[in-house]
Amino acid sequence: MIRGVSARYRFGPFELDTRAGELLKEGRRRRLPGRAFRALALLVENAGEVVTREELKERIWPAEVHVEFEHGLNNAVHRIREALGDAREALETLPRRGYRFLGEVERIPAEEAPRSGRSYVLAAGALLAVLGSILWSREPVDPRAREAEIRGNYFLAQKTPESVKKSLESFEQALAVAPDLASAHAGRARAYHFLAALGAIGRDEARRETAESASRALELDPSSGPALAILAESRFRFSDRREGVEKLFLRALELEFQSAETHQWYGNFLAIEGRIEEGLREMERARSLDPLSLHVNSDLGALLYEAGARDKAMAQFERTLELDPDYPKTHFLLGYVYLAEGKVDEAVASFARSVALSPGTPKYRDALEAAATESRVTHRKRS
Repeated sequence: MIRGVSARYRFGPFELDTRAGELLKEGRRRRLPGRAFRALALLVENAGEVVTREELKERIWPAEVHVEFEHGLNNAVHRIREALGDAREALETLPRRGYRFLGEVERIPAEEAPRSGRSYVLAAGALLAVLGSILWSREPVDPRAREAEIRGNYFLAQKTPESVKKSLESFEQALAVAPDLASAHAGRARAYHFLAALGAIGRDEARRETAESASRALELDPSSGPALAILAESRFRFSDRREGVEKLFLRALELEFQSAETHQWYGNFLAIEGRIEEGLREMERARSLDPLSLHVNSDLGALLYEAGARDKAMAQFERTLELDPDYPKTHFLLGYVYLAEGKVDEAVASFARSVALSPGTPKYRDALEAAATESRVTHRKRS
C-alpha cells in the first residue's frame, strides 16, 4: 500500500499533483484547501483501499482533540466532494471505519508534461516549480475585506463584550467578501474565544466555533501562527484535555515569534501549570513586544502577584492604570488581589469600578456580587 508518495495522478477529467499541491480538472485548477487536499491525496494514492479515520487523524490532524478532528474531517470530505462535482460518488464513506476512493487512478510518468497549460523552465529544476506554485496561489485581498478585518482587530483589542461582538461582526463581513481569507477566520476564532472568556457566551459554543474557524484558517494557511495560538488557548482554557497544548503554542511562536498575544497566552499557561518563572519570562517578553497593551500589562501584574512579588505587582498595576485608568480588566484583577489580602471593601470597590466601565461583562458582575456578599457577612460578624 502506498502511503504519502509524492507523485501525479489522473482519474477521469482530473489530475492531482501531490508535489505542487494542485487539483486540476481539464487543465483548470480546482480550489481545495490544504488539509482537504492532503486527505484527497492520501485517498487517491491508496485508491480501492480503505483509509481509516485513525490513519487520517494521524497523518493530517495529529495535534487535534477528538471534536476538532471530527469537525475538520467532515469539513474536508465536504470540500473534496464539492471539488469533485459530478464525480463526488468516487469518494465512498464507510461508517465508523473511514473512506475509500473508488475511481480508476492512473499514475502519471514523471516525464509527461502537465496538461494544465502552465510550463516551467525545466533547467531551473524544483526551485522554480515551488516558486511557481507559491505565485499561483497568491491572490490579492479585496480592500473591503481587509478594511473589515482591520476594524475587527481594532474592536477585539478593547476586550469588552460589546466591542468583541462588533469585532465578530467585522470578521464575518470580511469573510462574506473574501471567504478564503485565513487571517479573518483566525480573527473570528479569537472573537468567539474572548466572548466566552468574558462570560458573554457559553464555553461549549466558543470551543466549537473557535475550533471551526481556526481549523479553517489552517486549511487555508498551514503557517498561520494566530490560528495555532488560539487553538492552544481555547483547548487550555475550555477543555479538560491539555495534551498537545504546549506543542501548539511553541509551533505558533516558531511561525510568529513577534506575537505579543501568543507569548502572553503561553505565559499564563506556564504559570497555571506551576512553571511560574517561565511564565513570567514569557509575559515580560509579551510586554516588550507590545508595551502599550493593556491586556498584557494587566496580566503581568496578576502574574507578579501570583509569584509572590507583591510590590512589583502593585507597581505594575499602577503603570497599567497610568496608561488607561478606565480599562476594566485592571480593576477586575486588582479586586482579586484585594480579596486575597482580606481587603474585602477594597475588592468590592475595584469590582464595582470594573462593572461600571463594562456593565455587559457577566464575570465582572459575578465577582462584584460575590465580593459584596462576603463584605456583608464580614461586617455582620464584626458588629
